[in-house]
Amino acid sequence: MRALPHPVKRRTLRPFTPSGTIAASPFSSSPAASSRDATVQDISPAPMVTAARQTRHAHSTSPLRSRLGISDDDFAILTSGRLERAKGHHLALKVAAALGEEGYPAQVIVAGGGPDEDWLRDQAQSPGIAGRVHWLGYVPHEEMPGVYNAADAVLMLSLHTEAFPYAVVEAMSCARPVVASRIGG
Repeated sequence: MRALPHPVKRRTLRPFTPSGTIAASPFSSSPAASSRDATVQDISPAPMVTAARQTRHAHSTSPLRSRLGISDDDFAILTSGRLERAKGHHLALKVAAALGEEGYPAQVIVAGGGPDEDWLRDQAQSPGIAGRVHWLGYVPHEEMPGVYNAADAVLMLSLHTEAFPYAVVEAMSCARPVVASRIGG
């Protein structure tokens, strides 16, 4: 495994900000400041570090697609993460159904597990999408590059503010287009 071109040095947070507080992004600086009696200027956004070197292997054909019965001619959408309504996975199913109505039947790959999995599986039985949803369950982080590589597009449609979903960067590092909701973070 190759090393990063510039090694990440471990440092304490204190040198970066007067309060020693970081936020995941400038968007989340204001709530972080109010919860700590600090000003937004006291809060520093955290630098983003991802395991891009593990995910840069975009392949035109994917063993996972073959295993799931998704042909190279099919359009495959991936939605991944904790399966709860606030993550918007059900919207990916609606997108796939709408694409099907327009004559572009899409396959949906769902990676993850969570409290709303049964509800989401019920949604996947809806007309226009039934039979085109593939359930992977929990996928370990180190296996996610193979899952991203199986998709033609990745949908991250969260309905609530998230700090910054690393999955967006990981999918993009696999050369996959990402459609994400504009929810801050």
